[in-house]
Amino acid sequence: SDVCSSDLFPSHDTIHLYTRSDKLILSSFVPQLEQDIEQKPKTDKIVGCDIGIKSFLVTSDNEFYESNKYFSKSQAKVKSLNKSLSRKQKGSNRRKRIRLKLAKLHNKIQNQRNYYIHNITTKLVNNYDVIVIEDLNVSGMVKNRRLSKSISDASFSTFRSQLEYKTKWYGKELILADRFYASTKTCSKCGTKKDSMSLSERIYKCEVCGMEIDRDLNSAYNLRAIGVNVAESTRRPNKTSIDAKVDELCKNISVII
Repeated sequence: SDVCSSDLFPSHDTIHLYTRSDKLILSSFVPQLEQDIEQKPKTDKIVGCDIGIKSFLVTSDNEFYESNKYFSKSQAKVKSLNKSLSRKQKGSNRRKRIRLKLAKLHNKIQNQRNYYIHNITTKLVNNYDVIVIEDLNVSGMVKNRRLSKSISDASFSTFRSQLEYKTKWYGKELILADRFYASTKTCSKCGTKKDSMSLSERIYKCEVCGMEIDRDLNSAYNLRAIGVNVAESTRRPNKTSIDAKVDELCKNISVII
């Protein structure tokens, strides 16, 4: 169990002592004020990011990040260790060694995945002021038996949580597009929406304007358009205040006449 003490380490608010695999880990938590975090320089750039299984991430700047599928690559080894573990007698040293090997392997997979996602999210926060992603219903998506393993391996939730705290820390903005917005089925050029589009269709073909484009890239363009609209709406003057000034000006004119 975790050991917490602020008496032993008075400069820290909380100390956690715990084990992961065969390692003893000391974790300290020191609250950091927002003003202590150095803000990232502004870039005035907006990006739309489509998250998927075939490609982990596709941006509206035509950048494709592959799905590394760390768990899938190690699945055979995990299966072998689980099988070996089930054959060992409970309480034996051999069983303990196998459990330790299995724990190390799962820890390695988690670290690989987190490192990969950290690199991507840091790059996005460094290069863009506004980042737009879909508000995916991950808990509902993993119920699909054919895709659940790939979705869990991709770790969409980790990607979103990292973007949420990094954009808050560094003075950037994260926009979540409505989960019912059909970014994949909508043409990013003319706005035509398809009634349906199967997962096997990798190329979006618009029957109205004739555009053909990678489906994930098309979705990223649509997500970026949401960010552009939000940015323009915040910069646009308040119409109500303008109308009020016009009305006031008209009244003054009538008085002069």
